Amino acid sequence: MAALAGCEGITNQSFEASPVGLSTDAQERLQLREVSQDTLSFSESAADGNVSVSVTSHTAVYSRAAALGGL
Repeated sequence: MAALAGCEGITNQSFEASPVGLSTDAQERLQLREVSQDTLSFSESAADGNVSVSVTSHTAVYSRAAALGGL
C-alpha cells in the first residue's frame, strides 16, 4: 500500500455551503420577495469504498412580481 505524504484524513470529506439570503430590509428596498428555498446534497464514493465526498448547496429564488402583488 502506498500513501501520499500529508494526505491523511482526505478519504471522507463533507462540504456544505452556508445559506445566503436577502434580509427583509434588502428585499423591501429591492422590491423582491423570496418565493422558494432548496437544499441539494450530492454524495459520491469510490468503487473500493475508501474515498467518499458529500457536497451540500443551498438556493433561494426571489420574485419582483410576487413582491408587487402579482404571481
